[in-house]
Amino acid sequence: MSSTMKAWRLAAYNADPSAAIDSLTLEDVPVPSPAEGQLLIKVQYASLNPIDWKLFTGNYHANFPCQLPYTPGFDVAGTVTESSSPSFSPGDLVIADIGLQTSCKLPPPSPGGPAGALAQFAAVPADICVKLPAGTADLAKYAGLPLAGMTSFQALFTSAARSMTGATLG
Repeated sequence: MSSTMKAWRLAAYNADPSAAIDSLTLEDVPVPSPAEGQLLIKVQYASLNPIDWKLFTGNYHANFPCQLPYTPGFDVAGTVTESSSPSFSPGDLVIADIGLQTSCKLPPPSPGGPAGALAQFAAVPADICVKLPAGTADLAKYAGLPLAGMTSFQALFTSAARSMTGATLG
C-alpha cells in the first residue's frame, strides 16, 4: 500500500459556506496510521451532512476546533484494511459516524485522522464502527446511515426531540 492518499482538504475557515466549499482542494497526504483501538478503513463511500459545511465557517471552533488544513466528512462506509480490534478483521465491511467528539478537538486525535471521510483512507475508533453482514452487496446504500440514523434514533427514542406542539418524542 502507498504511504500517501488523496484527500479533500479545507485550508481556512470562511464565513461564507459556499466559498469554503469552493476552496476545498484535493491533496496528497499521508495515509493515517491507526492507533491502538482504531481501524484503518479504505473509504468506498462517504456522505455529507449539514454539520460538515457548518464547520467550514469557523462558527463552531470554540467547541469543536478543527486543525487546519482539515479533511472533512464524518459518515464513512468502506473496507477494513488494518485492525487492532478483535471484533474486526481486514476485509470486513463497516460504516461509522466519525463524529465531532472524536474528530474536532485540539490537539487532533492522531495525524491525518480520525476525521476525514473525504479521503481514500480513514483511521476510526473500532468502538464506533458497525460491521455490515457478510455478502452486503451495495455499500453505497449504507453510507448515509451513520449520522442521519443516529440523529433519527435520538429524536425518536431518547426524549431528545419535541413535536411541533412541544410534546416530548420518544
